Amino acid sequence: MQADLDRVDPEQQTQAIRAFDALQLRCAPFIEEEYQRFSRHELLKTTGPDILASAEQDFLAAAKNPAARSRQIQRLLDLGDPLVFEDVGIKLSQTVDPSGAAAFYFDGVYYAPMESGDLRAAYYLLPCGLGLSCDAADPELAINCAAGGGCFADRFARVKAQMSDNDPARYKRILALQRGLESAVNARDLSKFMP
Repeated sequence: MQADLDRVDPEQQTQAIRAFDALQLRCAPFIEEEYQRFSRHELLKTTGPDILASAEQDFLAAAKNPAARSRQIQRLLDLGDPLVFEDVGIKLSQTVDPSGAAAFYFDGVYYAPMESGDLRAAYYLLPCGLGLSCDAADPELAINCAAGGGCFADRFARVKAQMSDNDPARYKRILALQRGLESAVNARDLSKFMP
């Protein structure tokens, strides 16, 4: 099926081309061997433990053990690094509700997986509030733009347009959740993430 070129927004097309060019320029100097060498797994083998990668691996390994999971969440909170929260994301809130069903938990509220869109969007914004640059040069936004998923000035604009469907009340709820997550991380408050 061929796209109807009359329907393509020229500004979106120009932004997508710019995003693709920026990604290509950023990745051009690397060869396949370097990609392999710079993978986290390879880096850990050759350079010794990376504190952030090690904390993430330990957190993921502790998923089935509540006591170990609690310690690992506290470790991530103590690090407070936006890259950790970029990688871990909503898994930080993964748990089971009192009935034993899979759920996400934050600040006294359980979210069923199918009803967790606002919390997911808040986690998507969390690294921005912790210092990660989340403007149009953000690789995730650039890839989204180049792939035709929409071009946005920053993650907040994407959340407003796509993740809250331009619904002002929903966007406000997402921002409130994001501020709550950010406050909990900055306060190193484990209780907000543990039922």
